[in-house]
Amino acid sequence: MPLVPMKELLSDAVARDYTVVQFNTDCIEITQAFLRTAEANRAPIIIGVGQGAAKDGKIEPIAAMLRDYCSRSKLPVSLHLDHSEDPAQVMQALRAGFTSIMIDGSARQLPENIAVTSEVVEMCRPLGVSVEAELGRIPGVEDDLVVSEDQANKVELSVVEEFVGKVTTDALAVAVGTAHGIYKSEPKIDFELLDQVLKATSTPLVLHGGSGVPDASLRKAFDMGIKKLNVGTELRLGFLKGVHAGVEAGDNIYACFERGRQIVDKLVFDKLKISRSEGKA
Repeated sequence: MPLVPMKELLSDAVARDYTVVQFNTDCIEITQAFLRTAEANRAPIIIGVGQGAAKDGKIEPIAAMLRDYCSRSKLPVSLHLDHSEDPAQVMQALRAGFTSIMIDGSARQLPENIAVTSEVVEMCRPLGVSVEAELGRIPGVEDDLVVSEDQANKVELSVVEEFVGKVTTDALAVAVGTAHGIYKSEPKIDFELLDQVLKATSTPLVLHGGSGVPDASLRKAFDMGIKKLNVGTELRLGFLKGVHAGVEAGDNIYACFERGRQIVDKLVFDKLKISRSEGKA
Protein backbone atom coordinates (compact mmCIF):
# COMPACT_ATOMS: atom_id res chain seq x y z
CA MET A 1 0.00 0.00 0.00
CA PRO A 2 1.16 3.61 -0.41
CA LEU A 3 3.04 5.32 2.40
CA VAL A 4 0.59 6.82 4.89
CA PRO A 5 0.68 10.00 7.01
CA MET A 6 1.84 9.54 10.59
CA LYS A 7 -1.44 11.08 11.77
CA GLU A 8 -3.36 8.04 10.49
CA LEU A 9 -1.21 5.67 12.54
CA LEU A 10 -1.40 7.79 15.70
CA SER A 11 -5.16 8.21 15.42
CA ASP A 12 -5.54 4.43 15.30
CA ALA A 13 -3.12 4.04 18.22
CA VAL A 14 -5.26 6.41 20.30
CA ALA A 15 -8.46 4.61 19.32
CA ARG A 16 -7.11 1.11 20.02
CA ASP A 17 -4.76 1.87 22.92
CA TYR A 18 -1.29 1.06 21.68
CA THR A 19 1.91 2.92 20.76
CA VAL A 20 3.44 3.26 17.31
CA VAL A 21 7.21 2.77 17.14
CA GLN A 22 9.47 4.83 14.90
CA PHE A 23 12.59 2.98 13.79
CA ASN A 24 15.33 5.17 12.34
CA THR A 25 17.18 3.79 9.34
CA ASP A 26 20.58 4.38 7.80
CA CYS A 27 20.64 1.93 4.90
CA ILE A 28 18.59 -0.53 2.88
CA GLU A 29 19.67 -3.55 4.93
CA ILE A 30 18.41 -2.12 8.23
CA THR A 31 15.19 -1.03 6.52
CA GLN A 32 14.65 -4.56 5.23
CA ALA A 33 14.76 -5.85 8.81
CA PHE A 34 12.18 -3.28 9.95
CA LEU A 35 9.79 -4.17 7.18
CA ARG A 36 10.03 -7.95 7.40
CA THR A 37 9.63 -7.99 11.17
CA ALA A 38 6.72 -5.54 11.11
CA GLU A 39 5.10 -7.53 8.28
CA ALA A 40 5.50 -10.82 10.14
CA ASN A 41 3.90 -9.30 13.24
CA ARG A 42 1.28 -7.21 11.41
CA ALA A 43 2.41 -4.01 13.10
CA PRO A 44 2.13 -0.47 11.71
CA ILE A 45 5.47 1.35 11.90
CA ILE A 46 7.11 4.68 11.22
CA ILE A 47 10.48 4.64 9.47
CA GLY A 48 12.57 7.67 10.36
CA VAL A 49 15.40 9.31 8.46
CA GLY A 50 17.67 11.14 10.89
CA GLN A 51 19.97 14.04 10.17
CA GLY A 52 23.00 11.82 9.67
CA ALA A 53 21.28 9.92 6.86
CA ALA A 54 19.71 13.11 5.47
CA LYS A 55 23.06 14.88 5.27
CA ASP A 56 24.59 11.78 3.69
CA GLY A 57 22.27 12.26 0.73
CA LYS A 58 19.74 9.57 1.60
CA ILE A 59 16.48 11.56 1.62
CA GLU A 60 15.54 10.75 -1.98
CA PRO A 61 17.00 7.18 -2.15
CA ILE A 62 15.27 6.00 1.04
CA ALA A 63 11.97 7.50 -0.09
CA ALA A 64 12.23 5.76 -3.46
CA MET A 65 13.15 2.46 -1.80
CA LEU A 66 10.22 2.59 0.61
CA ARG A 67 7.71 3.51 -2.07
CA ASP A 68 8.82 0.42 -3.97
CA TYR A 69 8.74 -1.95 -0.98
CA CYS A 70 5.46 -0.66 0.39
CA SER A 71 3.71 -0.77 -2.98
CA ARG A 72 4.01 -4.57 -2.73
CA SER A 73 2.90 -4.80 0.89
CA LYS A 74 -0.28 -4.35 2.92
CA LEU A 75 1.73 -2.94 5.82
CA PRO A 76 0.89 0.67 6.80
CA VAL A 77 4.17 2.60 6.97
CA SER A 78 4.84 6.29 7.43
CA LEU A 79 8.11 7.84 6.23
CA HIS A 80 9.30 10.50 8.67
CA LEU A 81 12.03 13.15 8.47
CA ASP A 82 13.48 13.32 11.97
CA HIS A 83 14.84 16.41 13.77
CA SER A 84 14.88 18.77 10.81
CA GLU A 85 15.69 22.35 11.77
CA ASP A 86 15.50 23.75 8.26
CA PRO A 87 12.32 24.45 6.23
CA ALA A 88 14.40 24.07 3.03
CA GLN A 89 15.27 20.50 4.02
CA VAL A 90 11.60 19.92 4.84
CA MET A 91 10.71 20.96 1.29
CA GLN A 92 13.29 18.52 -0.06
CA ALA A 93 11.66 15.71 1.91
CA LEU A 94 8.18 16.70 0.77
CA ARG A 95 9.27 16.60 -2.85
CA ALA A 96 10.76 13.14 -2.25
CA GLY A 97 7.44 11.82 -0.92
CA PHE A 98 7.85 11.82 2.86
CA THR A 99 4.53 11.55 4.68
CA SER A 100 5.64 12.94 8.03
CA ILE A 101 7.96 15.74 9.14
CA MET A 102 9.51 16.62 12.47
CA ILE A 103 10.45 20.26 12.71
CA ASP A 104 12.74 20.63 15.69
CA GLY A 105 12.65 24.21 16.93
CA SER A 106 13.62 23.25 20.47
CA ALA A 107 16.93 25.14 20.29
CA ARG A 108 15.04 28.37 19.57
CA GLN A 109 13.19 30.69 21.90
CA LEU A 110 9.53 29.74 22.20
CA PRO A 111 8.18 32.46 19.84
CA GLU A 112 10.69 31.35 17.19
CA ASN A 113 9.80 27.68 17.73
CA ILE A 114 6.13 28.55 17.26
CA ALA A 115 6.92 30.56 14.12
CA VAL A 116 9.04 27.92 12.38
CA THR A 117 6.62 25.15 13.35
CA SER A 118 3.71 27.19 11.96
CA GLU A 119 5.66 27.69 8.72
CA VAL A 120 6.22 23.96 8.34
CA VAL A 121 2.58 23.17 9.18
CA GLU A 122 1.52 25.54 6.38
CA MET A 123 3.87 23.71 3.99
CA CYS A 124 2.67 20.23 4.97
CA ARG A 125 -1.07 20.50 5.56
CA PRO A 126 -2.12 21.04 1.91
CA LEU A 127 -0.22 17.85 1.04
CA GLY A 128 -1.76 15.78 3.84
CA VAL A 129 1.67 15.37 5.45
CA SER A 130 1.85 15.07 9.25
CA VAL A 131 3.95 17.35 11.47
CA GLU A 132 5.71 16.65 14.77
CA ALA A 133 7.24 19.40 16.93
CA GLU A 134 9.50 19.33 19.99
CA LEU A 135 9.34 21.15 23.32
CA GLY A 136 12.16 21.07 25.84
CA ARG A 137 15.63 19.94 24.77
CA ILE A 138 16.46 16.24 24.82
CA PRO A 139 20.13 15.67 25.73
CA GLY A 140 22.56 13.33 24.03
CA VAL A 141 23.94 12.64 20.57
CA GLU A 142 21.90 11.59 17.56
CA ASP A 143 23.72 11.74 14.21
CA ASP A 144 24.89 15.37 13.89
CA LEU A 145 22.54 16.57 16.64
CA VAL A 146 24.48 17.13 19.86
CA VAL A 147 22.77 18.55 22.96
CA SER A 148 24.98 18.73 26.06
CA GLU A 149 23.64 18.34 29.58
CA ASP A 150 23.92 22.07 30.22
CA GLN A 151 21.95 22.81 27.04
CA ALA A 152 19.22 20.27 27.80
CA ASN A 153 16.10 21.07 29.74
CA LYS A 154 12.87 19.31 30.56
CA VAL A 155 9.74 20.75 29.07
CA GLU A 156 7.81 23.28 31.15
CA LEU A 157 4.06 22.95 31.48
CA SER A 158 3.48 26.64 30.75
CA VAL A 159 5.46 26.27 27.51
CA VAL A 160 3.29 23.35 26.43
CA GLU A 161 0.12 25.30 27.13
CA GLU A 162 1.30 28.37 25.20
CA PHE A 163 2.61 26.31 22.26
CA VAL A 164 -0.51 24.20 21.72
CA GLY A 165 -2.65 27.32 22.05
CA LYS A 166 -0.88 28.89 19.05
CA VAL A 167 -0.04 26.05 16.67
CA THR A 168 -1.62 22.67 16.00
CA THR A 169 0.62 19.71 15.19
CA ASP A 170 -0.10 16.00 14.79
CA ALA A 171 2.44 14.92 17.41
CA LEU A 172 4.51 16.58 20.09
CA ALA A 173 7.87 15.35 21.37
CA VAL A 174 8.45 16.39 24.97
CA ALA A 175 11.64 16.26 27.04
CA VAL A 176 10.75 14.32 30.20
CA GLY A 177 14.03 12.62 31.10
CA THR A 178 15.11 10.44 28.18
CA ALA A 179 18.17 11.12 26.01
CA HIS A 180 19.47 10.38 22.54
CA GLY A 181 22.26 7.86 22.12
CA ILE A 182 23.63 5.42 24.70
CA TYR A 183 22.80 6.01 28.35
CA LYS A 184 25.66 6.17 30.84
CA SER A 185 23.23 5.37 33.67
CA GLU A 186 19.62 4.24 33.85
CA PRO A 187 17.33 6.95 32.44
CA LYS A 188 14.79 8.44 34.81
CA ILE A 189 11.56 9.46 33.13
CA ASP A 190 9.78 12.22 35.03
CA PHE A 191 6.38 10.54 35.16
CA GLU A 192 4.84 13.33 37.22
CA LEU A 193 5.78 15.86 34.55
CA LEU A 194 4.59 13.50 31.82
CA ASP A 195 1.21 13.21 33.54
CA GLN A 196 0.90 17.00 33.71
CA VAL A 197 1.73 17.38 30.02
CA LEU A 198 -0.75 14.66 29.04
CA LYS A 199 -3.45 16.57 30.89
CA ALA A 200 -2.48 19.83 29.20
CA THR A 201 -2.87 18.69 25.59
CA SER A 202 -4.75 16.18 23.48
CA THR A 203 -1.92 16.12 20.92
CA PRO A 204 -0.34 12.62 20.79
CA LEU A 205 2.94 12.71 22.71
CA VAL A 206 6.25 11.28 21.52
CA LEU A 207 9.07 9.80 23.61
CA HIS A 208 12.46 10.23 21.94
CA GLY A 209 15.57 8.37 23.07
CA GLY A 210 13.97 4.93 23.33
CA SER A 211 17.24 3.00 23.00
CA GLY A 212 18.17 1.54 26.38
CA VAL A 213 15.13 2.67 28.37
CA PRO A 214 14.06 -0.20 30.69
CA ASP A 215 11.00 -2.11 29.53
CA ALA A 216 9.14 -1.33 32.75
CA SER A 217 9.60 2.41 32.20
CA LEU A 218 8.43 2.15 28.61
CA ARG A 219 5.34 0.19 29.59
CA LYS A 220 4.45 2.78 32.21
CA ALA A 221 4.90 5.62 29.71
CA PHE A 222 2.74 3.79 27.18
CA ASP A 223 0.06 3.05 29.78
CA MET A 224 0.00 6.73 30.70
CA GLY A 225 -0.54 7.81 27.10
CA ILE A 226 2.69 8.07 25.07
CA LYS A 227 1.60 7.22 21.52
CA LYS A 228 4.90 7.24 19.64
CA LEU A 229 8.34 5.91 20.60
CA ASN A 230 11.54 6.71 18.69
CA VAL A 231 14.34 4.14 18.51
CA GLY A 232 17.57 4.47 16.57
CA THR A 233 20.93 4.00 18.26
CA GLU A 234 20.50 0.43 19.51
CA LEU A 235 19.33 -0.67 16.05
CA ARG A 236 22.38 0.80 14.37
CA LEU A 237 24.77 -0.68 16.93
CA GLY A 238 23.04 -4.06 16.76
CA PHE A 239 23.33 -4.16 12.99
CA LEU A 240 27.02 -3.29 13.10
CA LYS A 241 27.60 -5.94 15.76
CA GLY A 242 26.11 -8.58 13.50
CA VAL A 243 28.10 -7.43 10.49
CA HIS A 244 31.30 -7.45 12.54
CA ALA A 245 30.59 -11.00 13.71
CA GLY A 246 30.15 -12.04 10.09
CA VAL A 247 33.43 -10.45 9.09
CA GLU A 248 35.21 -12.20 11.96
CA ALA A 249 33.66 -15.51 10.83
CA GLY A 250 34.83 -14.97 7.24
CA ASP A 251 31.30 -14.70 5.82
CA ASN A 252 30.59 -13.10 2.46
CA ILE A 253 29.12 -9.61 2.49
CA TYR A 254 25.49 -10.73 2.16
CA ALA A 255 25.83 -13.20 5.01
CA CYS A 256 27.31 -10.37 7.09
CA PHE A 257 24.32 -8.20 6.27
CA GLU A 258 21.96 -11.00 7.26
CA ARG A 259 23.66 -11.40 10.64
CA GLY A 260 23.10 -7.71 11.19
CA ARG A 261 19.48 -7.91 10.09
CA GLN A 262 18.78 -10.78 12.45
CA ILE A 263 19.91 -8.73 15.44
CA VAL A 264 17.76 -5.82 14.26
CA ASP A 265 14.82 -8.23 13.82
CA LYS A 266 14.99 -9.16 17.50
CA LEU A 267 15.28 -5.54 18.67
CA VAL A 268 12.32 -4.51 16.51
CA PHE A 269 10.21 -7.44 17.70
CA ASP A 270 10.87 -6.56 21.34
CA LYS A 271 9.73 -2.95 20.81
CA LEU A 272 6.61 -4.04 18.90
CA LYS A 273 5.68 -6.38 21.72
CA ILE A 274 6.17 -3.78 24.47
CA SER A 275 4.25 -1.16 22.51
CA ARG A 276 1.28 -3.51 21.97
CA SER A 277 1.35 -2.74 18.25
CA GLU A 278 1.53 -6.42 17.19
CA GLY A 279 -1.49 -7.39 15.10
CA LYS A 280 -2.73 -3.80 14.73
CA ALA A 281 -1.95 -3.46 11.01
